[in-house]
Amino acid sequence: MHWRSIVNRLSDQQFGRTGAGSELVPVDERRRVLQHRIDLAKDKLVADLSRASTLLRQSAASARSSVRRGFIRAAIVTAGIVWLGLVTTAIRRHRRLHARWK
Repeated sequence: MHWRSIVNRLSDQQFGRTGAGSELVPVDERRRVLQHRIDLAKDKLVADLSRASTLLRQSAASARSSVRRGFIRAAIVTAGIVWLGLVTTAIRRHRRLHARWK
């Protein structure tokens, strides 16, 4: 089903189409042109919304990967600092114990 069939439109009767066997109603040319312009604007709006949605999804994916990379870097730096602290503590204890035994 096309999206335009869901959107409110002027009834077909106003465009000169009535039920089978009925006489044709005069068509209001200005109204028909206006309806056509409205339909074109709706099509453009849907295309623009689709494009904006795509850009938003792409930027969200990019942000997620940036955050993920930042988290991994922070975890590596934190692990390095903890490891350095443990090594420094071990070296200091070893020196302190060694100095006491002399």
